[in-house]
Amino acid sequence: MKREKRVVVVKIGAIGDFCMAVPAMRICSEECSTLVVTGKLCRDLARRHVPKAVVADISERCITRSGVFQLPIAVVAVWRKLLAHKPTVAYVLHRNWMYIIFVLPAVLFGCKIRVLSERGRSLVPGRNHRFEYLRFVGACRDDTFICASVRLVKDSLTLPVARAQVVLCPGGARNTLREDSIRRWPLERYIELARRIIAKDIDVIIAGAESDRQFIEAFGELKVQLAIGGHDLPSFIEFLSCKDVLVTHDSGPLHLAGLAGCSIVAIFGPTNPSEKVPLASNVTALWKGPSLTCCPCYDGRTYAHCGHKMCLQEITVEMVEEAVLQSLRHRK
Repeated sequence: MKREKRVVVVKIGAIGDFCMAVPAMRICSEECSTLVVTGKLCRDLARRHVPKAVVADISERCITRSGVFQLPIAVVAVWRKLLAHKPTVAYVLHRNWMYIIFVLPAVLFGCKIRVLSERGRSLVPGRNHRFEYLRFVGACRDDTFICASVRLVKDSLTLPVARAQVVLCPGGARNTLREDSIRRWPLERYIELARRIIAKDIDVIIAGAESDRQFIEAFGELKVQLAIGGHDLPSFIEFLSCKDVLVTHDSGPLHLAGLAGCSIVAIFGPTNPSEKVPLASNVTALWKGPSLTCCPCYDGRTYAHCGHKMCLQEITVEMVEEAVLQSLRHRK
């Protein structure tokens, strides 16, 4: 007698990576009973955007050196849910084999374990990771493009505002494991961009996580609104859903905006936008990679040594401003 398919998906870590895996998790949960193992940071995001799945969460600190002594407790807690779920297949959406520890007991009842680092199952360079995760879980069908565009379903009607609102996220590009400041567009250019947009009678909002408060002082006397901290991930998505344009680099807010459905001007440097950019017609990706021999320089794990960040320096304030104005012209 054929066993009912039951799936467990492991995706712990960066917000952006989790967002890109949401369509694959969503399809799994719609087709069969699914357990999602993720970090506490993305727990509410999983419950909101993969509503049919059971969620098991751990502290992201457990997978760092400083939290190694907490790891056994977190693993046992996940194992309890795993043994109750009895999966037939486990998808570990990480290249590091360390994450297989969260699904190891599943082999006791014949569960097949699939890891991204397996030959023929790793992410193909240049392809959008949303499609790659879909392919990995065996969901490559004609409707995957629609499934990959998972958008926020608003709980209530949001009244439109008269003035255009542009959100700038100059921070981000960090997670529990490391700081990725090499992805950030220079702060002074965000400041000049804000000055130019305000001069056109457009509202500018500086947004980000609590850890991004360091950037507030840099905007000085500019008449910007502040939305730093105070949001969990689902409420930040809802916040973005009623804004006109988000401007940011390759970071968590970029992918959250993809779930929110707002227009995006995405600034890319060492990473390839074809792999990361949200799949929507209202997204503009600015990248100078094709004209530079050193770009992209990220292989999925590390960056090449760089002392100039030419890939980001080549993207001017004028280019971004024009992209923002173009997005605003098509906002309604």
